[in-house]
Amino acid sequence: VNVRAARLHKQMRLTQPVPTVHPAGSGGFRFGLRHATMFAIAQAGYDRSSPKGHRDWLAMLLAIQLLLRSGEVGVTDSSHAWQSNRGLSWGNVEFMPTKPGTRPLAMVSVCAAKDFDGRHVRYAIPIACLDPQGPSDDPRCAYSYLWREYQMHAAHLSPAERLQRPIFTEVDSGRVFTEQYMSALIKGAVVWVGLDPADYAGHSARIGGATDMRDSMGIERGAATIKARGRWRDDDMK
Repeated sequence: VNVRAARLHKQMRLTQPVPTVHPAGSGGFRFGLRHATMFAIAQAGYDRSSPKGHRDWLAMLLAIQLLLRSGEVGVTDSSHAWQSNRGLSWGNVEFMPTKPGTRPLAMVSVCAAKDFDGRHVRYAIPIACLDPQGPSDDPRCAYSYLWREYQMHAAHLSPAERLQRPIFTEVDSGRVFTEQYMSALIKGAVVWVGLDPADYAGHSARIGGATDMRDSMGIERGAATIKARGRWRDDDMK
């Protein structure tokens, strides 16, 4: 959650960010991209079926679900080379065996972009399928889109090859997603439901995911989960 103010102000800005346009990278507050917004965008006819549309949709869903910074989806910018020890690769995804009476589950291991000490510690985060029967076309189900993308592009690879294969590359050029790509992607998506793209940026998925968690779990329990899933070291969530 992109918050840099007093603690009370932090809680307010989870759902009431200041609607001011800021230059990219200035640290300005943005609106959150939430699951409900994604559902509305899908209902408006946004492309989720073409190879590019499917991958782009997964990138937004996964960023919301995992509270990813936009640079954690791929790389910060095109001048930074993607690194398997820090980047998000297919080797960081594990589909767990499904037990009777349980929902299909995947574990995704994320390395924080703000890895200042260079330890490259990964945080395993669960993603449950929304449909107990398995992958579906539910536009809110990150598991379903991750599963299909895996089957199309990674299931045939060896474990070693999966570690070297980024999940998010541009379909046409093969370039790894950047913060700029994620920002443009989210801005382009919200236009479908009449929202002002100036109020959104790459960080909006992280803000929206944290807001959804806070609303569903409550402030106290939600804050602890958001801190752990968002890979924050202290209470100053940014």
